[in-house]
Amino acid sequence: MHPILKWLRNCLVIILGSFCGALILSALTYFFHKIFVSQLLADGQYAMIFLLTMPMGAILGFGTVYTSILLIGQKVQQAGQVCKSISGFVLILLVILFTFYLMYILISVALSIMTSGIFASFLGFTVAFLVLLPLFGLPLIWAGLLSAWANRLLSKS
Repeated sequence: MHPILKWLRNCLVIILGSFCGALILSALTYFFHKIFVSQLLADGQYAMIFLLTMPMGAILGFGTVYTSILLIGQKVQQAGQVCKSISGFVLILLVILFTFYLMYILISVALSIMTSGIFASFLGFTVAFLVLLPLFGLPLIWAGLLSAWANRLLSKS
C-alpha cells in the first residue's frame, strides 16, 4: 500500500475513533443522568454537560485508537508512550476541572445553608454529586484503563 494511502487511512480511523469516543462518553453520561437524576434532563441547560463530555471523549477515543494503530504496526514502545501521555493529560485536566467544580459546589452549598436551610442544601449537594459522578468518574476510569494499558505495554518493551 502506498504510504500516503496508509497515512490517510490512519487519519480517518483516528477521526472516527475520536468521534466514537465523544459519542460513547456523552451517551453513557446521558443514560446515567436519565436513570438516576431524570429531573436534571428537564433543565434547558443540560446540553452544557456535553461541553465537557464531547472533548474528553474525543481525546480518550483518539488515544485508544492511535495506540491500537501503533500496536498493529508493532510499535509497542511508541504505543505505550502515547497511551501514557494521553491518560496523563486527561488525568491532569480532570483534576483541574474537578477542583473548580468542587469549589463551585462548596460555595453553592454554603450560600444555600445561609438562605434555605440545611435540608435544601443537602439535597442540592446530593444532586450536584450525582451530576459530578459520570462527568468525572467515567473519563477517570477510561484514563485509568489507558494508563494501566500503557504500563503493561511499556513493561513488555
